[in-house]
Amino acid sequence: MTTQALSVVGIEVIIECAQQASHELLQAAFGGLRGAPHAGPERSGALRYEVVGPRPDSARYVIRRDGQFAGCALDEAELLWLLDGDLAVEIQTRRRDLYFVHAAVLEWDGRAFMLVAESGAGKSVTAWAMLHESFGYLSDEVAPVDLDGVTVHPYPRALCLKDEPASHAVPAGASRTATSIHVSTSDLPARVWREPLGLAGMFFLHYEPRAPAPSLRPISPGEGAARLYANTLNALAHPGSGLEAAIRIAAACPCFSVTSAELRATAALLRRTAGRAAHRRTG
Repeated sequence: MTTQALSVVGIEVIIECAQQASHELLQAAFGGLRGAPHAGPERSGALRYEVVGPRPDSARYVIRRDGQFAGCALDEAELLWLLDGDLAVEIQTRRRDLYFVHAAVLEWDGRAFMLVAESGAGKSVTAWAMLHESFGYLSDEVAPVDLDGVTVHPYPRALCLKDEPASHAVPAGASRTATSIHVSTSDLPARVWREPLGLAGMFFLHYEPRAPAPSLRPISPGEGAARLYANTLNALAHPGSGLEAAIRIAAACPCFSVTSAELRATAALLRRTAGRAAHRRTG
């Protein structure tokens, strides 16, 4: 049995694997969420997972959370998807004070910028391109926002791509499954941030492959709050069903609607805009 200890927004997570191959797969995917070394069999308050497999039968992997059945997976892609989703839900349950958004989070000049979009709109691949434009990395999928001061906590699990990006090559050491590519934090071409950062801007992304060039326009705090709310993961955990929190976040920083096109050009546009936004907040 191999063990890895993680720390996710202050919650200790222990993942035990029955086989070394599973441990290596999960280490590549979640190792960026590393925590303190495991010091014993019991830790009060820790969220504990056990992964059994691969097995020769149809349910190749079995996941248990805190000793209870949490799911089974047929292959490595499904294992990562199930564990990633279950972990995100459990963390939201334990940190109801935080406002969780379905968004990538990048760093520029010591400040956080959220890249908000629904699934399939190109968040992660745009984030991958932005990391090659000197942005730092906090997350590619989950943005936990502390409403006191509007700061964003890091959630640096591996960056997950659905396909090979055309703009920048994926490292040879990336973990590949039948449906996804996982670039571990140790292979990212950028600094991985470990501390919360103040939110300096939000980009609401729409991918338009036929667009001749990317474009960007400022939007009002009201429109920003509506778009943010549509991508909130735990709105009902907050007063007013989370709408008040969305308004507070959108009013705290500039918001932009982005039509993305070619990835290099899109990342360069976002870099210029982030630089201006960070400078205004500093000045």
